[in-house]
Amino acid sequence: MASMDAWLVQCEPNKYCEPQSRDKSRERKKSKRATLQSAPRTVNAFPDEERPKGAFEAAAMAPTLAAAAAAAAADGLGHVAESLGAQAEDWGAPSPRFTSKAPRPDPLAPPPPAPVEVDVGSNKEVERLTALLEEQRLKNYDQTRRVMELLEQLRDEQERADDFRSQLEMRDVDVIRLERRIEERQQVRKQSRPDIAELEPSLGRKILGMREDGCIPTPPPEPADKWSRELQEEEEAVQPEEEVIIYRGDRRSRTLRSSLENVTGVAYPTENKTHALNDQDLISCFRGIVPPTEDSGISRGSAPRGEGHEDQYSWILALSLPNPRDPVNQALRSHGISHHEAASIFDRCFKAEEVGGDKDVQKERHLQEKELFMNAFNHLPSAEGNPKLKRFAGIEPAASVFWMQLEEMGMSKDTDQEQIAHSFLELLRNTIVTKITMHCQLPVRTCATEDARSVLVLVTATPKDLLWEADRQGFPTELDVRMVDPASLEPCCPKSFYPLLDWYLRKAPYAPVQEVADAYAKVILSLMDADEEDLSRRSLEVAFWAKHEAKPEEVVLKESASGDVGKDGQPQTVEQVMKLAMHEKDHLYHSARKRAALQRAFVKYLELKAERGLNADPLELQDEANKFVGSKVLVNWHNAIGLEGVAYPYKAFRVEQYSGKQARPWEWKAYQCRARRADVVISTPFNGNERAKLLESIILRQLDLAQLTNLGLINSVFPLDGRDKIESTIPGHLGEPSLLHERWGMIDGSNIIRKVMHFIQGIFHPVPLEEAKDYYGERIAFYFALVELICWWLIIPGLTGIAVMTAHKLMPYDPRVEKAPRLRVGLDLMYATLIAVWSTVLQERWKRRQIGLALLWGQRGINKVEEPRPRFFGIQRRSPVTYEDGELHYPTRERLKSQILSLCVLCGLAGLEYQGTIYTGKLRGAWIENDWPFHERAQQGTALLEDLQMTVCSKLGYFLAWKLNERENLRTGTEYINGLIAKVVAHELWNRFHLYFYVAFLKANREGCVI
Repeated sequence: MASMDAWLVQCEPNKYCEPQSRDKSRERKKSKRATLQSAPRTVNAFPDEERPKGAFEAAAMAPTLAAAAAAAAADGLGHVAESLGAQAEDWGAPSPRFTSKAPRPDPLAPPPPAPVEVDVGSNKEVERLTALLEEQRLKNYDQTRRVMELLEQLRDEQERADDFRSQLEMRDVDVIRLERRIEERQQVRKQSRPDIAELEPSLGRKILGMREDGCIPTPPPEPADKWSRELQEEEEAVQPEEEVIIYRGDRRSRTLRSSLENVTGVAYPTENKTHALNDQDLISCFRGIVPPTEDSGISRGSAPRGEGHEDQYSWILALSLPNPRDPVNQALRSHGISHHEAASIFDRCFKAEEVGGDKDVQKERHLQEKELFMNAFNHLPSAEGNPKLKRFAGIEPAASVFWMQLEEMGMSKDTDQEQIAHSFLELLRNTIVTKITMHCQLPVRTCATEDARSVLVLVTATPKDLLWEADRQGFPTELDVRMVDPASLEPCCPKSFYPLLDWYLRKAPYAPVQEVADAYAKVILSLMDADEEDLSRRSLEVAFWAKHEAKPEEVVLKESASGDVGKDGQPQTVEQVMKLAMHEKDHLYHSARKRAALQRAFVKYLELKAERGLNADPLELQDEANKFVGSKVLVNWHNAIGLEGVAYPYKAFRVEQYSGKQARPWEWKAYQCRARRADVVISTPFNGNERAKLLESIILRQLDLAQLTNLGLINSVFPLDGRDKIESTIPGHLGEPSLLHERWGMIDGSNIIRKVMHFIQGIFHPVPLEEAKDYYGERIAFYFALVELICWWLIIPGLTGIAVMTAHKLMPYDPRVEKAPRLRVGLDLMYATLIAVWSTVLQERWKRRQIGLALLWGQRGINKVEEPRPRFFGIQRRSPVTYEDGELHYPTRERLKSQILSLCVLCGLAGLEYQGTIYTGKLRGAWIENDWPFHERAQQGTALLEDLQMTVCSKLGYFLAWKLNERENLRTGTEYINGLIAKVVAHELWNRFHLYFYVAFLKANREGCVI
C-alpha cells in the first residue's frame, strides 16, 4: 500500500495549459519532471461518473470506504485515510483536495506491487474494492502519460509559432526599409541624371569633358531625409584604407577623362566601392563620344594605366569581333535590330559592375546600366526602310540626320566618325571595351585583322590584377618543393624511402660509414658559410641537414653495441655477411654491385653539395652523381615511388602570404616572363596557362563570353602566343631557349637536310609534358601524353604484325581446295590473343599514367562545375538547392520525348541502310545469273554502290544526330558531347559493319553461294 496514491494523482489541466511567455515556457520545458513531482494531488476513490447515484447505494458503500480508510491508516498513508473517511461521511459533497506533506512519488513511475490484503470487515468486499482500485490506477496512469505528452507537443508547437511570428515581423520591417531605400535612391537618380539628348549643345559639351582640366565636378544631391543621410554616412565610414591601391577620389561625379587619367592599380575586392564612371560618362563611352585626346586613348580602345607598359604583361587574350563595316557583316541583318532584341542581348551577355553590397544592389546596378545602354541604343541611326528598327551594321551616310544632330551638339564628323557608334555592332564593341577597361580595370587595345573581316580586342593585366583574382577564388597555385618539402628531393633508399644520409649514418648495421661521415662534415661547414638570408629562406633544408649531425659519444656507443661488425665496420663471419646482405636488400638494391655504386654516388653527391653550397639544385647534383658512377642508382622520393617527375605541391593562393611584411613569396614556385616593354622582366607565381585562366575569370565577371559567341556577336576568344614558348621561364635562365623550342622547334637558316635530321632526332626524345602543361594547359598535355604512350606501345603489335604477314606470304594456300598450314593458324591465333591482351594492358597502363600525371599537376580531387550551355533553354524557377531565383529548368518528360524520337529516327535510318544492302546483294546475284553486260565486274560494281551508300548514310546520320541532339536540349556541354558521341558512334558502327553480319548470317539464305 506504500504506492497506492500513485493512481490517485491527477494533474490539474488549468495549471499546465494557461498561456505563458516563451521564456517561461522554455524554463518549464527544462524542468518538466520537477514540475510533475511538485503538482498537487487529488485523492478520490471513484471518478465522478462512477460515484453512487442514490442514498441507498451511498449507505451500502459507506462501510467499504471505512474499511479502506482503516487499511490506509494501518499502512501509514494518513492523507489517504483522511480523504476516504471524509468521503464515507459525505457522499454528496465534491471530493476534497489537499496537498500532502509526505514525499510524492513520480506519476510516470512503473506500476506498484499488489496491495497487501487486510482482513477488516468483509474480505470479499475488500478484494473487489482492491481489484477495482488497481484497474482504475492503471487506467489513470496511461491517461496521465498521454496527457503529458500532448501538453509537451502543444508547448513545442507554440514555441515554433512564436518564433515564426517574430521572424515574419522582422522580415516585414526589413522589406519596408528596403522599399523605402529603393524609392529614395530612385528619386535621387531622377533628380541628378539628366538625359544628354535633352541638354543644350554647349552644356552637353561641358558634361562630356570639354574643359581644359577635363573634369567638371558635380556635387551629389543632398539626401532627402534622415534615413538617406544615415545610409550615406555608413557608406563613407566603410571606405578602404589608403594603403589599398585603388583610386577612389571624392564622392562626386567624375567625367570620362578624369577617370581614365586617375584609375590606377586594380579593383581589389572590397565591401563597398564607388563607380568607376558616373552615368553620363558611361553613356558617352557606350556611344563613343569621347574627346580625341592623346591621353585618353579611347580611339584605340586602350585605357592608360598608372603602372605603365613596364608593369603589364604582354598581351594575353584576344576577343575576335565581327567588323561592323565589313560588307559581309552588313548583309547579315540588313533589316536592323529592334529595341526588344537589344535589351535581351544586354540582359543575357552583360553583368553589373561590382560595387559591393548584396545581390539586390547588384541587380539594381544592372538595371541602371541596362537603362544607360538602351539610352545609347536609342541614339543610333534607324535602319534603311524601317524607322522603328536601328542599324545593325554598316556605315551611316554622310548626309544623314544622325550626323546633323551630332554637329548641332558640337561634334566634328571628320574627327569623330571612327569612334562614334553608328550601328549596333559598334555600340556592342564600345560596350565590351568599356566593361573590360573601366569595370574590370584591365588594359585593352583594339586593332583590325589583315583582311579587315574582324576586330581584335587585345587584353592584358598587371601582376596585381592576377594576384587579387587568385586570392578571390582561392586559385590552386604551385609551391616550390625545395622551400616547403626539401627532404623529398634528397637521395633516399629505393625500397624503404629512408634518406640515405640517415641510412648511412644511423640505420645501417655498419653505420656510420666513414666516407659518408667525412663528406657530410664538409657539407655542414659549407652551410655555416651561407648567407643569413639564404639560411632563413631555406630553413627547412638547413634543419634537414642539421638533424643528422651525430654526437661523438653516440657513434662510440653504436660501434661498441654492434656485435655483427668488426672494428673496421666490416662483417667478420659468413653468417654476418649473409645477414647483412639480406638486411640491405630490404632497403637498397638486390645487387651488391648496385649497392656499392649507390654508396659511391651518394658520396659524390655530398661532395658536390659541399662544393656548391646551399643554393645548389638537388636534382642537378643527383644527375651529375649518377653520371659519375655510370648508372641511375641515386633516386629521391619522387623517383622511388614511380613518378615521372617532381610532384610539386599545390595550395590555395593568398595574397597576404605572397606580399607584405610577414609574407614568404619564395615558397611559391616562381616564373619569369617579359612585360609589354620587352627589356623588363616580371616575376610571377603563375605560368602562361594560369595567367590566361585568371584573366578570363576577371572578364567573365562582367561579360558572358559563351552567350556572346553563341549569338554570333563574338567570333572567338583565344590566348595569344607569347615568348614563353621559345624562352625559358626558369628564374635566372630568361633568354635561353625553352625545352619546347629545343624539342619541337625548327632550325632557322639551315638547309633541308639539317632540318630533317633535327626532326628525326626529336622523335626519340620524350615529350616535354611539364613545359606543355605550363604553356598549353593540362588538357593539351594529357593529349600529348596519350599520343606518346600509344605511339611507343604500337611497336609491339606492329612488329608482330609484320612477322605474321611475312608468314602469310611464305605459306600461301587456297582455302577452297586445301587446309591452312598449322603454323599459319597458330600464328594467327597468337596474333589475335596478343592484340586482345595488348589492348587491355594499354588501357590499364594509360589509367595508371593518367593518375600519376594528375597527381603531378595538382588535378586530383578537382571536380569541374559546369555552367549551362549557351543554347540551353527552359523555364525559370527557384533553385531547390541554393534557393536562388532565375535557374533554367527543362522538364525531363519533354527531353524523354525527344530522346525517343531520336531513337526512332536513327533506327529507321538503320532499317533503310539494311534494306539497301539487301537490294544491292540481290542486284549482284541477278547481274551474275542473267549475264548482264560486264557481269564479270558485278562484285566490284556492287561494292562501289555499297560504298556510296555508306558515305551518303554517314553524312546523313551525322546531320540527323546533330539535329536530334540539339532537340534534346541537354543542359551542360559534357552531356551534349556525350549524347552526340553516343548517336554518331552507334550509327557509324551499324553503317560500316552491318554488311559483314549480313554476309555471315543472312546472305546464304537469301542469295545462296554466289561467287
